[in-house]
Amino acid sequence: MNPECGGGAWWRGSPGELGTVSNGAFQKPRYARRVSLLKSGRMRHTTWMTRRRNTPRLCGACVVSCAVLALVTGCGGTSKAPAVPVASPLTAAAQGLEIRQWPVDDATDSIARALSAYESAEGALDDRTRERLRRCGLRSVVVPIADLPGIQQSLKLAGRMEQQEARQFTEWTPVTSGPAWRGLATFTGDRGALALPAGRLALFVRSWIAPGEFSQSETPAKLRLDLMTRHLEDGSERPTFEDLLKPQPRRVLSEAGARIDSLDVSTELGADQALLLVPEYPDREWAELARLPNYIEKEPEQRLEVEGKAVDPTAGPKVPPTPTLAHGLLSDANERGEPKRKLVLVLVARPPREFRLLR
Repeated sequence: MNPECGGGAWWRGSPGELGTVSNGAFQKPRYARRVSLLKSGRMRHTTWMTRRRNTPRLCGACVVSCAVLALVTGCGGTSKAPAVPVASPLTAAAQGLEIRQWPVDDATDSIARALSAYESAEGALDDRTRERLRRCGLRSVVVPIADLPGIQQSLKLAGRMEQQEARQFTEWTPVTSGPAWRGLATFTGDRGALALPAGRLALFVRSWIAPGEFSQSETPAKLRLDLMTRHLEDGSERPTFEDLLKPQPRRVLSEAGARIDSLDVSTELGADQALLLVPEYPDREWAELARLPNYIEKEPEQRLEVEGKAVDPTAGPKVPPTPTLAHGLLSDANERGEPKRKLVLVLVARPPREFRLLR
């Protein structure tokens, strides 16, 4: 027995498993000392020292391998980084309600000449609603979208036009508001005169896509439209100390102030229709004003004979008419008495061609 093997008491198994024979002498394996230390009970500390000593080497080798791999991948002429998918922009046109605002100088009745041909046409509102709005000073006409450029060119604009991209207004959204006034103001509505405290009138809109009548194996889409007018009171008055101590609940703008239900509108528009809202006095006929030229023709003056003296019945200051609710919302009649600047509100329907519940 080889004396280098230590009597062979530590060894189990054949020499081929733990060592080799070279030139007739048994060669001790590399880990024979570890097995010997394991037998003697001193292997635990040595193994911990070995792992602690080898761990930095393994980590360093991994870092070097990763760096070399990244260098080879980045510098390679044939390899390319994978392309990151980018969302393509939307190509479909915006759908919903498109809002346009045209400020017009109507001193020469250009609105009557431009819209008189559409007033008698069948619109999206029923006759009862149109008559109610007319008594409130609001004219509503439905025109084809293709005619809007020609109508706009025939009007005398008095300011910058505004246009909002088509979208669906699922909640009450403010569209426009009239000029604010101080003190008590009187307006004419469908039920007579209405006195309102200091504040202003604001218009809110709500719209969504709805199905139309089924025809030819498809359901066309319609635009459902609701309009609401509210009186927003002026909060410029200085509150008292007791008012400041009272809790003030937070309210949304669409629920603030009193609702003017005389100007409520609920209708639906097709894909090629636009609803125009214009402030106008109820007794003014657009058909008669459209036959006049750009200047106003005056009738021959009528004079009364009072004791041999001619008296002009129109002598003295002219009393301006009482503004209607629509004038307080879409004109400057409350400031000037006689409206000079009117706001033509254009509501353009942009529904899809076909209504689908799931898109």
